[in-house]
Amino acid sequence: MKNKIEEDVNWKKIRDWYNTLNYYSKIFQFFVQDMKDTESLYGWWIIVISSVTSFITLITVEPFPLTNSHNIYYSWAKNVFISVLTVITTLIASWVKKKAFVKRIQEIDKRIARLDKFLGKLDYQVRLLPIDERERYTVFVENNREEYTDLSIYSNLLSPSEFIYTVYVITRFHTPIIRDTWPWYDTKTMRPRKNFAED
Repeated sequence: MKNKIEEDVNWKKIRDWYNTLNYYSKIFQFFVQDMKDTESLYGWWIIVISSVTSFITLITVEPFPLTNSHNIYYSWAKNVFISVLTVITTLIASWVKKKAFVKRIQEIDKRIARLDKFLGKLDYQVRLLPIDERERYTVFVENNREEYTDLSIYSNLLSPSEFIYTVYVITRFHTPIIRDTWPWYDTKTMRPRKNFAED
């Protein structure tokens, strides 16, 4: 009986693993979706500006009776405008490449997939299995410690400022997606942790 109680107390530590990794998962999911939206917006602007540039390139004023000086002004203005649009397109494309949106999105998506898989494993052991059918606590920890440690490191994907800003935005504007999730909520009482939100 005593061993069973000790085992259950030990498994509460695994619940803490679950809470921590679930927290990171929420942050990654929100951050990557925001990044996808930003990358998509930049991509849309590149398409729009490229289309406008192509349209202007095809415009001719041959049907209109213009003097030579008007033709010169028109050609000059057209070339300048096309050059400006081309430079803007190049700058946007360079900015997208510099920010490495596509690469970061792929890396974070992979991390989210790994997190979800590991969270499912933890949830199965902690919540779904009866205590007497679970793996031995020490064996489970030994087998999964390295994976937990690897998944709990986020600094290789998000800078501290990005992480903190994402937490702020979620807490301030997107409360439905973090309902009943630690650290916004106490997972035992399911009450909001107002101090965390205020901080």
